[in-house]
Amino acid sequence: MSGIEDARPGAIRPDTRPRGSWLVLGRTIWVVVTALSLGLFALSVPAGFQLLRTVCVDGPCGPEQLRPGGAQSVRDLGVSLDLYAAYQTAVVVVVAVVFCAIAAVVFWRRSNDAVAIYTSLTLVLCGVFLPNWVGAFTVPPSLWFLVDLLNTLVYCSLFILFYVFPDGRFAPRWTRLPALAWISLFGSHYVVPGGPFAVANWPPALLAAVITVLIGTCLFAQVYRYRRVSGPEERQQTKWVVFGLSLMLALLVVASVPPLFVPSLEDPGTIYDLALDLASFGAVLLVPLSFGFAILRYRLFDIDVIINRALVYGALTVLLGLFYVGTVAGLQLVLRALTGGGTQLAVVASTLAIAALFGPLRRRLQALIDRAFYRRKYDAGRVLEAFSARLRDETDLASLGDALAGVVEGSMRPAHISLWLREPTSGPRAGDEGGTTGGPGREADPGPRKGGS
Repeated sequence: MSGIEDARPGAIRPDTRPRGSWLVLGRTIWVVVTALSLGLFALSVPAGFQLLRTVCVDGPCGPEQLRPGGAQSVRDLGVSLDLYAAYQTAVVVVVAVVFCAIAAVVFWRRSNDAVAIYTSLTLVLCGVFLPNWVGAFTVPPSLWFLVDLLNTLVYCSLFILFYVFPDGRFAPRWTRLPALAWISLFGSHYVVPGGPFAVANWPPALLAAVITVLIGTCLFAQVYRYRRVSGPEERQQTKWVVFGLSLMLALLVVASVPPLFVPSLEDPGTIYDLALDLASFGAVLLVPLSFGFAILRYRLFDIDVIINRALVYGALTVLLGLFYVGTVAGLQLVLRALTGGGTQLAVVASTLAIAALFGPLRRRLQALIDRAFYRRKYDAGRVLEAFSARLRDETDLASLGDALAGVVEGSMRPAHISLWLREPTSGPRAGDEGGTTGGPGREADPGPRKGGS
């Protein structure tokens, strides 16, 4: 099969599912790596808890470990160091458990699919090692090499996943080269430790530029695949993953905005810092959930409704929030100039205005987003709405049949339209079976159209 045929959406593609010894090998690697990862994580939990309940005075501190100032802030909140350590440990454990649980479900349901095995293994590695918990808290020096090796696999598997998801093939084919570059980038210190070509010895600007270019190839591969390679089902899988990643990034960005205006919010041990940890890890859980829906192909086509509602209510929240702040500030200035002091009237008036604007603004945003992103659905809705208005006034059945055929053709673009009109009967007629045979039919066939179904 030629490369051109493979690049057509919906074209017949070769079966990429492993069989025989390859399938056994893939399952064995998944079980071994998952067992090692969970074992190291289990060893790190007690060590991590003990480290978090102590104050870091000198030297580098572990992740979320408090210095004396942060420890005092926690005590001021009425929280002991033991409770703080338990809270941070519980957050990390819950994240790892959710990642591994979803990965286990994917492996259990799709263990005959190479992409499912690879994706679920990547989820296990990300959930265990990305929080940098195991690397910081695993004490036995004899396990450092294994921890470093699995940390390397995390980043390699994560970025390469963007080149092969969702069908397991590199598309375009040249993405094999940046995949090798990722492996070389993270694995070079095993071959030339401390040498001049080791990544650790690169200038920071050069390393940042290389990583930026490689991440760009990951994004390009997904865009290219979506537009040139993927069929309808694969596009829905891609939408699930992109939506999960985008929502996670949006939540993280929103959570990081307040400290830009009030830097003290980021001080370790503050209530905002504790809430931010919980919100950040909660946002990260969107990643395994979206991959799980995509790989298991569960309610794939619901993603269009979810994206639509997220765009509508996200934009609605932002606009109403800006309107509320602006209205309160403006009315306060006006009332202060008139009365010489502040008043709650501005808050009450702004709240009532928000309540009045919510419905009309939501409908306007819904129509705007439908026109911009769901044009075919919007056009079909307009056509059906016009037909409903005509249905109330039209009395000629033949004319109504032609109009109905035109509505179906204009909204759904089928290759063929057939309309059968049943004559009302008071009972079965001769030659009828059970009185269900209709009267004469009529057919409207606008002819085949490209892309019809």
